Amino acid sequence: TEPSAGWYWQFNRAQGYKHDGTSYSPKNGWTAWTTSISEWNVSWAYANDPCGRLLGSGWRLPTSSEWSAADAPPQNWGSSADAYKSVLKLHLAGYLTAGAGALTGRGTTGYYWSNSHVGSTYTDAYALLITGTSSSVVGLNKANATPVRCVRDAIVPALPSVSNVDIPTSTMTDSTALGTATVAPDGGSAVTDRGLCWSTSKAVPTTADNIIKAGTGMGTFTSKLEGLVQGATYYVRAYATNSVGTAYSPVVSSFKICPTEFTVIHTGGLNGAPESKTVNYHSISSGISKAALCWLTQNLGSSQEALSATDGSEASSGWYWQFNRAQGYKHDGTSYSPKNAWTAWITSISEWNVGWAAGSDPCILLLGSGWRLPTATEWDSADDAPQFWQNYTDTYKSVLKLHAGGYLTAAGGVLTGRGTTGYYWSSSYVGSTYENGYALGLGSGSSGLVSLNKANATPVRCVRDAVVINLASVSNVDIPTSTMTGSTAEGTATAGPDGGASITERGLCWSTTNAIPTVADNKILSGSGVGTFTTTISGLTEGPTVYVRAYVVNSKGVAYSPSVTSFKICLPLTVTHVGGLNGAPETKTITYGTISSNIGGSSRCWITQNLGSDRQATDVTDDTEPSAGWYWQFNRAQGYKHDGTSYSPKNGWTAWTTSISE
Repeated sequence: TEPSAGWYWQFNRAQGYKHDGTSYSPKNGWTAWTTSISEWNVSWAYANDPCGRLLGSGWRLPTSSEWSAADAPPQNWGSSADAYKSVLKLHLAGYLTAGAGALTGRGTTGYYWSNSHVGSTYTDAYALLITGTSSSVVGLNKANATPVRCVRDAIVPALPSVSNVDIPTSTMTDSTALGTATVAPDGGSAVTDRGLCWSTSKAVPTTADNIIKAGTGMGTFTSKLEGLVQGATYYVRAYATNSVGTAYSPVVSSFKICPTEFTVIHTGGLNGAPESKTVNYHSISSGISKAALCWLTQNLGSSQEALSATDGSEASSGWYWQFNRAQGYKHDGTSYSPKNAWTAWITSISEWNVGWAAGSDPCILLLGSGWRLPTATEWDSADDAPQFWQNYTDTYKSVLKLHAGGYLTAAGGVLTGRGTTGYYWSSSYVGSTYENGYALGLGSGSSGLVSLNKANATPVRCVRDAVVINLASVSNVDIPTSTMTGSTAEGTATAGPDGGASITERGLCWSTTNAIPTVADNKILSGSGVGTFTTTISGLTEGPTVYVRAYVVNSKGVAYSPSVTSFKICLPLTVTHVGGLNGAPETKTITYGTISSNIGGSSRCWITQNLGSDRQATDVTDDTEPSAGWYWQFNRAQGYKHDGTSYSPKNGWTAWTTSISE
């Protein structure tokens, strides 16, 4: 049985293996089975001795001489039955074969390693062999794995052993983290002090740094690290002290305090966002790329974390970016957006040895605060040991929850593979090329770093290694003409993201003389923080062009809307036209509607109906005379009314001009 067999070891190797009758464990890339061991005249090193490592206190493997003596008189073991009847109760626990770790002979054969090599050989060492009819010390291929017995001739106090620190991200808050470790064995001397030591400046902390005491003795303990902040990397080891000295965790654990949830207001057209939406993002601290980083656990622009490895929904896929381009694209399953002349799709990107510039990095532009795209090395490390991702099932099971979000093809932005294929851009270009960048690619049967045409658009993930304070962002100002009066106008803008520091002031600045207004001109405060705000500009008059920008202030400085909004105060216009005067074809009084618009390239007041008409058109095909108004020939003052039958005036002194040649 497995409960009686215990674990198995290959010669002079520290790693033990459990076999449940079907397969051995651990069975992964970073504890790969060794099929051949070739070491000239090398015995079992004490540093690899499982008895010393797991029991301490002077316990060790038997020598070949000790096994030979046990098998010799007066015991004279002649079979496995004799060995079992002895005080040692040795039994037929089997072994794992050198070739592939196959369980062999459990219940019929028994091998037990000594710590001694067979002289003048590379591949053999001594072990006790027992069968139903024999018992002796024999030479055995070192790559076989056998159970072991341990002996102790004296209590030898040693340093205690203490595990690595486990810091579950699920228990982290914005200022605390829980660390758990286990002390065992105690090294043959009582553990008088144990706990955690940590630092933000030393990558290998000791008890000379910050410590959190956690009692005495062996066992598992949990301690809380408090007063933590975002941005710093925290390095942590457990420690345990006995009469011999202080021992530490074999490996330093590192982590960051990451915002488990944070809200970002994206504004369509600002910093490359393809639409306006508010997103609750989630992030996690992970060393998956060989260093502690904050990672988003959902795609940039997505409404949620993916629900499965093959989630094909737009809500989980988020937005798509071409390499080194700031503009993001949304795809609703039918077409991408924005899709217009001023954000035309790029079918080819040719840039020699150019990576993703900070000014185009969507993570920097849309999240700020130190968020950025992962490098190719970071993606490659995430895909490598100890994760060894093999497909999108593995990537989704990871803490990053990466799924097959698809991509948009270079040729025309066609949505491809959403739910079956995934690509995620890195910030790194493929060396000595114009057209390719590195991306993480994943599918049903593969996962790895690949070279991808830069004109393809993929989802992105964002990482953060430090909180970097940037200027906050604020949208352009929207000034609806419907809210204008003869002296006021309402302006609306959206502040956010905050750049990693609180927005302490926001509002509008405006001028009628400065085409690029600043807070040194007229300023209207409108609170603080991220979000949409509306404020009223007062004291306006007809005539001047009003130039407006929104502004936001954080600890980094003042930021403004990307573009200046301009408008005019335009009031309804009532005119009495007199037939025959200034070209009017009839006498009538009309109140014209007006509107401020930049539709012609700069701020102008436009009438919103035809000259001479009684009203705005009721629809695009309105064919009535009251909506049509009057008609003019080019460069001629005289207007004409047409009642549906004939035009007027129609007389000798206002004759119709049949030809104009100037």
